[in-house]
Amino acid sequence: MGTRYCGRVFSFREISTPTRRARLAGCLAALSSGAAIDRDAGEVLAELQRVHPSGLFAGLLPAKTPYLLRIDDGRARWETEDVYGFGLILGDLDLHLLTEGRHRDLAHCLGAHLTRHEGIAGVRFAVWAPNARRVSVVGAFNGWDGRCHPMCLRYRAGVWELFIPRLAPGTLYKYEIIGPHGELLPLKNDPVAAATELPPATGSVVAAPDWTGWRDAEWVAGGRMDPKPLWRAGKSRSDRLFARTQRHHRHTLCRGSPDRRGIDRLARRHRGAGRWRAGLCLQMEHGLDA
Repeated sequence: MGTRYCGRVFSFREISTPTRRARLAGCLAALSSGAAIDRDAGEVLAELQRVHPSGLFAGLLPAKTPYLLRIDDGRARWETEDVYGFGLILGDLDLHLLTEGRHRDLAHCLGAHLTRHEGIAGVRFAVWAPNARRVSVVGAFNGWDGRCHPMCLRYRAGVWELFIPRLAPGTLYKYEIIGPHGELLPLKNDPVAAATELPPATGSVVAAPDWTGWRDAEWVAGGRMDPKPLWRAGKSRSDRLFARTQRHHRHTLCRGSPDRRGIDRLARRHRGAGRWRAGLCLQMEHGLDA
């Protein structure tokens, strides 16, 4: 008998025998009916039956048959992969470093990231909440219902993780958390989100990968990065660099402008002030930034 433990919600996710297996479809919480269909042929493998009033469905499927879930909410019908049919996300090395507090790449380990997991495009979520009884990903894609996408707890590191297929860049999300004493906490934004809504909204956003590489080879070749003229004028090199270097957050100086227009405006401002370098803090955002 094989089992998969996902926090305290799906203790026995999969029970397998040589010929058949029971699969619990937990993401049908607010829906009226569901079925498992053959991923290639499209034939119905099993009608899923509601086994709990909260929306837990179950059904028996042929062993080792690739399948999709066909979901009906009374207004529309769609097909998608089973969120809990995927393997674990974080590796042993990530868990080890997180447990010791020595992980140097938390921005890529935790948070929400577009990826392909087991050949399927989607978003992987991970958040550190060692004292929570349950953590769920909520958003418009599941009606902000915490029953739909409970996350899997990796006990070793206190990290909750989940891969949700077919989510796109720009998806708004938060975490629903049940505290250590069973209390439902207010929705939380992602502390390591790569993008957020602008204040006063506080939602986290799945960011699109927009890095396309440096395109300043011609500018560098022209010698414009040579700092020597700055410190030949009398003061020390560090003093001159300090006077002509400034760091910005995108939303502070470019509020309300698309990225390209805001950066062009910022460049004109620096040229007028005689500055030759600006540090742009673009990697991370905070839900309550100015």
